[in-house]
Amino acid sequence: MPRSLQSINTTGCHGVPKCLFTAITVDREVLRTSTDDQAKLASLKYLGHWVGDIHQPLHVSFADDRGGNFIRESGPCVNSQHTV
Repeated sequence: MPRSLQSINTTGCHGVPKCLFTAITVDREVLRTSTDDQAKLASLKYLGHWVGDIHQPLHVSFADDRGGNFIRESGPCVNSQHTV
């Protein structure tokens, strides 16, 4: 999200075609309507992941740090902050 954004809502993604809000909606719909057990299983797994992601501060971060991917960790886990 751009740092200038004042608020968010679940009606769309800010400047991109897909985001957590649309992913949650899509996978909920698959669970509700699909008769394909494999598709439902995949959507259930993803839905759990998306709901977990939305509660992680790095996943609702600013576009310029790419969810913590551009913040380097210098401690015992030398990687991006997102990976750590």
